[in-house]
Amino acid sequence: MAIECAFNRCFRKDIRARGLCKAHYQQWYTGKTLTPILRDLNALVEHGSKYCSNCWTIKKLSEFHKSVNHEGGRLSQCKPCRLSKQIARYESSEKAALARQRKNRMESLDAERLRECTACIIVKPHDAFYRHPKQRSGLSTICSACRSEYSKKWMKSNPGKSADYRNRWEQKPGSRDIILANRKRFHTRNPDYNRLKASQRRAAEKGSTAHPVSQRQVRSLLQDLGAKCFYCEGPFEHLDHFIPIAKGGAHVIHNLVPACADCNLRKSDKMPWDWMPELGIPKLDLRAVCTALY
Repeated sequence: MAIECAFNRCFRKDIRARGLCKAHYQQWYTGKTLTPILRDLNALVEHGSKYCSNCWTIKKLSEFHKSVNHEGGRLSQCKPCRLSKQIARYESSEKAALARQRKNRMESLDAERLRECTACIIVKPHDAFYRHPKQRSGLSTICSACRSEYSKKWMKSNPGKSADYRNRWEQKPGSRDIILANRKRFHTRNPDYNRLKASQRRAAEKGSTAHPVSQRQVRSLLQDLGAKCFYCEGPFEHLDHFIPIAKGGAHVIHNLVPACADCNLRKSDKMPWDWMPELGIPKLDLRAVCTALY
């Protein structure tokens, strides 16, 4: 049986001493580090293999990155060795230190249910961020306000693209069901949305001031006045125009008060100081009302 060279995967059979072939024995004898012989490397490349200069193992050419400047059209180090060196170089850099600091800061904020927006650099609660399943924390890195502002700018600068994207998405199977489900969920959470839109249209038709009222403004109003009827302190069910639109009242957030369904229907288009005595209140304190509303 023929004996091969003891050097790692050297297939030469001209053994001299110490189990090494003639070429590797000469390297050992002269005190050099044992390395593959160039002729062997060229033969490996011809057969679809290559020596890694870092781990000194024979691997397929697909395990090496392509390179025009290297012999054989491949880098001298295999992909795992090259990746490990790149990781070690990155870990010792200043950029990695900053990344670790940011990671520790994000973890401390997440423990308090807070998050820093990467756009406005403001720490906000988790409720101010959209969900993002691909992020580790499950939340987007940009807050909903910045995301909405960016989307509005993009849609304004690309009107044709936004309409094309929307039309293509609506033509997909099942998209109509998603739209209807989202609308139903929105109107369930915001029951006064349609009534506010109708009131804004009526105020505009009568020539009164008509400003859009957002759901955020409604929530702020309910937080300030309380989620109870402004007239009888019953349960909140409707939003009522304190000065009726039919009498020239404006559709603005400062003219809206929470009311129960009974008070809102009984008041109808009457002025509050004409209708309040029906509730048993002899005189309406306008100063107290103005202080509460404004």
